[in-house]
Amino acid sequence: MSKRIITAVLVILSIFIVSCASSSRVTIDNPYPDFLADIPPFDLEQPSFYGKVFTKLKLYRAQKLALIPRRNRVELYYRSGVNAYCIIMPQHARQTIIDSTVQFAKDWDEKNLVVQKATAKNAYGVSLVDLWFGVSGPINGAEDVPMYVNYLFVDEKPYLVLRFPTKLCKDSHDLYTPYEEIYLTREQAEKLCTIIDQSALEALVEERQEKTIYEY
Repeated sequence: MSKRIITAVLVILSIFIVSCASSSRVTIDNPYPDFLADIPPFDLEQPSFYGKVFTKLKLYRAQKLALIPRRNRVELYYRSGVNAYCIIMPQHARQTIIDSTVQFAKDWDEKNLVVQKATAKNAYGVSLVDLWFGVSGPINGAEDVPMYVNYLFVDEKPYLVLRFPTKLCKDSHDLYTPYEEIYLTREQAEKLCTIIDQSALEALVEERQEKTIYEY
């Protein structure tokens, strides 16, 4: 392959990466608190979901789902392909997933789901998360990565999809987060919502606070 062709390919790739990064600029007005309680993180029930490997869906189970009460964040750990991931979800992102699941179920029941391409315009909702990744562990990543919630049909079956576009990694000039998608059946989405529901999380926090006081 000639140097001219290689240069042209690199230029096209650079334009694609920059366009992906620029198109993922999203701002969110987050009305939720960044603190729940001064207690250590604790594990939540591990949800299951699907990831896409080439054109096929593969069932995954989270390696870990944890609540960080001091930051009001939920951290999702899992491995997909060669990378380990950690997606850190503030309350706004969690509520976006819940609201989107409610609308997805409504559209399902009312038979309003149609085959369409997932875009930012037809997303149920959008929020921001921190996304970290790496082969040996989630050591590279970016803050405020957009999370679009859409639905897609795969093999004629509808799934709720969390889409995370690429973004330039923190403290890097040329490393980008991978484009990532999480697929959820209706049942999986509704189960996840029961786990990350804020009232349920606050009840778990209160339970641990009371236990600490009792033990003390």
